[in-house]
Amino acid sequence: MSIYAKLTQIQNGMRVTKDKRNDFGKYTYRSAEMIYEAAKPLCLEHGVTLSMSDEVVQIGERYYIKATATLTDGTETISKSAYAREAEQMKGQSDPQVSGSTSSYARKYALQGLFLLDDNKDPDEVEDAPDRKPNGLMSNILEKIEYLNDPKLLPGILKAYKKDSLNKFADGELKTLSAQLDVKIERMEEGK
Repeated sequence: MSIYAKLTQIQNGMRVTKDKRNDFGKYTYRSAEMIYEAAKPLCLEHGVTLSMSDEVVQIGERYYIKATATLTDGTETISKSAYAREAEQMKGQSDPQVSGSTSSYARKYALQGLFLLDDNKDPDEVEDAPDRKPNGLMSNILEKIEYLNDPKLLPGILKAYKKDSLNKFADGELKTLSAQLDVKIERMEEGK
C-alpha cells in the first residue's frame, strides 16, 4: 500500500474534536497535543511514523516558525508545512515560551493540513464573526488587548510592526495580530 493510501485511511479514521474553549473569543479549538494523541494509534496501525520539525525562516524583515509534519513508512514520505510569526513579546512569557507558543501554533496547522482536520470551522473563517466586519476586527483586537491587561502590550505591538497607530495596519496584518492575540489569550487561560 502506498503512503498516500495509508494517509487516506488515517485521514478517514482520525477524529479530533475542538474540545478546548477560549472563553474570551467564545470559540472552541484543538491543540497540537490533541492531534498527536489521535494520530499515534492510527500511525501504529498503518505502519507509519509521524515526525515534526521546526525551522526559523526570515520573510521580509520578520521571522517565522515553519513547522513541518512528516509522515513516512520508511520508503515514501509526505510532508505538510505551516508558518506562524513570532510575536515580539507576550506578557508573562519568556523568549523561549514565546517561541514555543509560536511553534505549537504552526505545528497545529501543519498537522491539520496533513490530516485534513476540517470538521469545524476555524474562528478566523466564520463569516459573521464580529471581528471580521470592516471595523469589527480592530475593535476586537482592542478588546483582546484590554482583556490581557498589559499596558505595555499595545506600544510593543506598534513598535514591532513599526506603526504609530492600529489604523495604519493593513487588513492582513490585523488578521495576523488577532491570531497572535488569540494564542496569547489561550496560553494565559491555560495557565489559570
